[in-house]
Amino acid sequence: PPDNPYVQRLLRAGEELGAEAVVGIATVGSMDPDLPPGSFVVPTGILDFSGGATVYEREAVHVDFTEPFDPGLRGLLVDALKNLNLRFRAWATYAATRGPRLESAQEIWFLKGAGAHIVGMTVAKEAAVARELGLRYAALTVVVNWAAGIAGPLSVEEMREVLEGVKGKILSLLEEVAGKWRGSRSA
Repeated sequence: PPDNPYVQRLLRAGEELGAEAVVGIATVGSMDPDLPPGSFVVPTGILDFSGGATVYEREAVHVDFTEPFDPGLRGLLVDALKNLNLRFRAWATYAATRGPRLESAQEIWFLKGAGAHIVGMTVAKEAAVARELGLRYAALTVVVNWAAGIAGPLSVEEMREVLEGVKGKILSLLEEVAGKWRGSRSA
């Protein structure tokens, strides 16, 4: 579930093992008619209505979150999407909700009015925790459904089918990004 402290544990483990960067993979609903199910999105901004996440338990530590995603890592994702000829958008505002329930139609209309294009439950938490740990972070999101109230009732089975249909593309994309990342680190 999105509230599970797994995000913090996983990112902290990566940091302890020497990771410098993280690419989060997430499924999202779309509020944008130009982003149908099956589209890839590399978000540029976050509206966080999830309640947030932090690695700090007993103190308030403020980190700059003006630009939540690392531009260099985002660039690697965008280049890989282009190289693989995948349908994608290189910008969008990601709205984060608490979950695990899906959003109501009224919540989606509110988020859309606030400027969101896609909605999900995990990216904002991952981005915040990665920033607190000093890890570079970018997200690759996959639109698996139209958000609530946009087009008919939501079907978790249909969402799974869309994700199943793009799994191979995600793996190819991650292989390309990892190769370019390693190459840029050894140069």
